[in-house]
Amino acid sequence: MQHLPSSNGNNIFSATNQKFKKSALLSKYQQQYRLFLLVFSLNWCIGLAVQAQDVLVGLTSIGGSQNEGTAFTIKSDGSGFTVRHRFAISGQIPYGDLIKNNDGYFYGMTSRGGAYGYGTIFKMTANGTVTILHSFNNTVSGANPQGSLKKASDGNLYGMTYKGGAYNYGTIFKITPGGTLTVLRSLDYTNDGGYPYENLIQASDGNFYGLTLGGGSTGNGTIFKITLGGDYTVLRSFVSATDGANPYGSLVQGADGNLYGTTSVGGTNNQGTIFRISLSGTFTVRRHLNYTTDGAFPTGNNLIVGADGNFYGMMYQGGTFGYGTLFKMTPGGTYTVLKNLNYTADGGYPKGSLVQNTDGNFYGIMQSGGSVGYGTLFKMTPGGTYTVLKNLAYTDGGNAQGSLVRNSTDGNFYGMTSFGGATDGGTIFRLTPGGTFTRLVQFPEASKGIRPIGNLIQARDGNFYGTTLTGGLMKAVPSLSFAVVLLPG
Repeated sequence: MQHLPSSNGNNIFSATNQKFKKSALLSKYQQQYRLFLLVFSLNWCIGLAVQAQDVLVGLTSIGGSQNEGTAFTIKSDGSGFTVRHRFAISGQIPYGDLIKNNDGYFYGMTSRGGAYGYGTIFKMTANGTVTILHSFNNTVSGANPQGSLKKASDGNLYGMTYKGGAYNYGTIFKITPGGTLTVLRSLDYTNDGGYPYENLIQASDGNFYGLTLGGGSTGNGTIFKITLGGDYTVLRSFVSATDGANPYGSLVQGADGNLYGTTSVGGTNNQGTIFRISLSGTFTVRRHLNYTTDGAFPTGNNLIVGADGNFYGMMYQGGTFGYGTLFKMTPGGTYTVLKNLNYTADGGYPKGSLVQNTDGNFYGIMQSGGSVGYGTLFKMTPGGTYTVLKNLAYTDGGNAQGSLVRNSTDGNFYGMTSFGGATDGGTIFRLTPGGTFTRLVQFPEASKGIRPIGNLIQARDGNFYGTTLTGGLMKAVPSLSFAVVLLPG
């Protein structure tokens, strides 16, 4: 039996599942050990996010008293690190990002645990009080969410589960801030697509759009639209040879109003594609990726819209040296490799998304490589001038996951590593646009939550909030000099 690992340790597909059309996706991921690590390593860290002012919120994927993850906060100056919650009864293995709602609560999901063992939706106060809004029950509401909740214009939160529902291929749901959950769609593998991954996007027409990793009429995944009321339309079933197949990540809306995304395999060279689709469903492949000339096998949310209206992103593998590329693509489809990554000189196997600063430059993370071998932090101009700002040593933290987050208050970037530091529990760091690196937190022990995941969120109280894989919500307060406080929940 052959499996493709998912980011929560479960299997995305099994060769014994007759409804999964086995494709090059399996063999490529199995043959490429490092690409396996890309998917598997999401168990520990997905990143940080800024919510407001100078507090960050984040997740760790393991650690805490029950070893099921934590949520934490931290100030932008590195002080006041606080574990806000340890996941156990309230769910296990938090997945995706926390989001800050207008009611002042943070909302998130766990991929396991809860009353039925299939994950939960929770909300958390700034002080760490956690309330379970819903426990996924598999056959009705779904199971094992693999993305983040999204705030919609109607004030509700929308999301997807990877499995479960009436047909066991996932669900799309909405939940009110008060906790009333409505299943909008139980996905039928052939008619709808199956195994939705990552996040929905609410487009300019008010509808949600998303991707399924498999299923549809061809078995290679779908692009779909769903209204706030639950009307579901398949816009495209991927044909592997002509369209690409098995999309990882989320869609992004361009300045032209169209949606853009990537497939992880398929296309002319079976190495992935970049595609465009209009809100009405007109589909065009903008680039059939070539391993050597373009980079290949895109995964995650790797397209962003730059200030100039072009798309920028990173390919996990390929290019001249095989360690990935940084690229630009115009809405018209003109594709330019801005950087072929040299493992030792530049770092390699980029993770997460680029972040564009107010100076126009792009900043990002390489999860490995560089002169020391544990990854790099870099900046790149829109024209492709690439500068390594930091070669990460193991004491700095290694295997950085997720994306950098920019703090609008101090103008600096913040990020997390899933390994390294004094006790190999991961770190939180700050990077100035000029390249000054400061390690802010070393995750010291399991009781304080190790393996940070998701993105930090900066809150209005000046603190940063986040989570850990093994149990806990954390808060970091600048004035407390990294004092770790485990909060009730």
